[in-house]
This record gives sequence, structure tokens and C-alpha cells, in this order.
Amino acid sequence: MSENIKAEKPAKDDQQQFWRMAIETWQASGLSVRQFCKQEGLQEPAFYIWRKKLTGSDTESENLDTSPFIEVSMPWSNPTVVELLMTSGNTLRIDADGQNWPDHHAAKAYKCHENTVRKVRQRFVEHGLEIALERKIQQEPSRKRVIGGEKEARLISIACSQPPEGRAKWTVQMLADELVILKVV
Repeated sequence: MSENIKAEKPAKDDQQQFWRMAIETWQASGLSVRQFCKQEGLQEPAFYIWRKKLTGSDTESENLDTSPFIEVSMPWSNPTVVELLMTSGNTLRIDADGQNWPDHHAAKAYKCHENTVRKVRQRFVEHGLEIALERKIQQEPSRKRVIGGEKEARLISIACSQPPEGRAKWTVQMLADELVILKVV
């Protein structure tokens, strides 16, 4: 699969078929979404978007099993404590002794921010373990697009054109000035 995904850039008409094949391969791989996307050179957010479009599913468990539970093996050395390494890189600690640490203690112990502890706990309570273990997908990009469509196409055409005389290439400031001169923005 690796060679197929990396070698081919699917045409728009073939995207659905491409992603269906990628999702089927992922399901058979036994890898997490993050591991699979990294191995195959795919963008993780695009994978999630296409998986939802094609399967109507947001979580891995819905694709692999109908059970709402994740099988966890207890370690023989200390059967009262389980640590799960989450795909986000965080560790979820389930302690039968119920230490009930405040957020700042848990954050210090796992070298993360208190907000991370709160958000993981909140996702666990609201959506269950499977969602809490996965990295949250942004609903909106961190930054809104300043220009798009025809304006963006015009910017790209200017950036790909010959730079002004005496310059080897366009600078961002020169491009911004050119867009103002041409009354694009």
C-alpha cells in the first residue's frame, strides 16, 4: 500500500476510490490512525475527513468493532495501575487505588499543561475513552484565511511571475504591495 499511496496523486474523480482503499488498508493494518498516516505519508486531518464521509464514522472503534469497550490488559507487576499511551502522545493513568490527583499534580507528573489534563478528562466524560485517546481534530483552522478564490489565484500568479527588475525573487512585502497596486485587495 505504501508505494501505491505515495506514488499516485489521485485525480479529483478518483479521490473517493483512493480514500476508500486507504481506509480499508488502515483497518487491516492494526495501526492507529496517526501511525498509519505517518507510515503512508497521508495528512491525518484529511484521513479523518474522508473516513467520516465514506463511513459516517468519527472513531476507530466504530470501524473495527461494535463494542463500546477497549480491551486493556492489566500488568502483572502492579494490577491496580494501568497507563495508556494516547495517540496524542499523552499518557492516561487509570489507578484502582484512586489517588484522585488534582489537575496540577497530574500535569506535573505527566509533564503536560493543566489544560491538557482538563480537556482529556472532559472528552473522556463527554465522549468516552476512545475519543479521549485520540487527538482532537480542529473544527476550524487556527487562523482564518485572509484571501481566497480568485484573489488567491492572482497572488499565486504574481508570485510565480518574474520578480521586479533588480530582484532575484518576490518578497512577501513586495507581493502585498503588488496586490494593493493592482487593487486585488
